[in-house]
Amino acid sequence: MIQRADCEHVVVDQGRSESILQEFYQLTLLTHRRHKVPPQPLAWFRNIIECCGNRATIYMARVDNRPIASILTLRHKKSLVYKYGGSDKRFHKIGAMPRLLWEAIQGAKSEQLLELDLGRSSQDNQGLTRFKDRLGAARSPLQYWRSSGASAWGTCERLASRTTKYFLPRLPDSLFRLVGELFYRHAG
Repeated sequence: MIQRADCEHVVVDQGRSESILQEFYQLTLLTHRRHKVPPQPLAWFRNIIECCGNRATIYMARVDNRPIASILTLRHKKSLVYKYGGSDKRFHKIGAMPRLLWEAIQGAKSEQLLELDLGRSSQDNQGLTRFKDRLGAARSPLQYWRSSGASAWGTCERLASRTTKYFLPRLPDSLFRLVGELFYRHAG
C-alpha cells in the first residue's frame, strides 16, 4: 500500500501550524461521523499541540494538494504514540494511512525512538486490528474493571449508544461539532 500511495503521488507533510490543524480536524470529523461517535472539539487538539509542543506532530497526506488522510502522533521518552487519525473514505484504496505511518516510523527512527505504540483497539473492530496486525503490531490484552453497580448502568449505556449511533451521522455539521464540544466539555 505504501508503494501504491507513491504511485498515486500521495505527498506527506508534517507540522503543527493552524492550517494543518484545521485540515486534520476536518478529516477527523469525517472519520468520527463515519464511526458514529462524537468528535473531540478543535480546542482539544489545540491544547494537545500547545501542551506537548514539538512532541506532537500532525502528518498530512495529500493528493493534488487535497488533504485525504492525517494522523497526530506524540513522542514520549523513546516511544512514538499514534494517537488520532482521520481520513476521507473516498481515498482509502490508495494507501494514504499506511504511507503516513511509514513516514512517522521513518521520523521516529531518525530520532532513535525504539517503539511505535499503535494504541488500543476494540476486539469488535476487526478492520482496525487487522490493519495493526499487518503493520507487525504485538497485541497485549487490557483488563477493564467495573464497579458492582455497573450492570444497570451498562443497560442504559447500551441504549444511549444505539440511539446516539442512529442520530449522530444524520446531524448537520454544526450540531455534530456541538455534540462533541458538549461531550468533551473538559477539553476547553
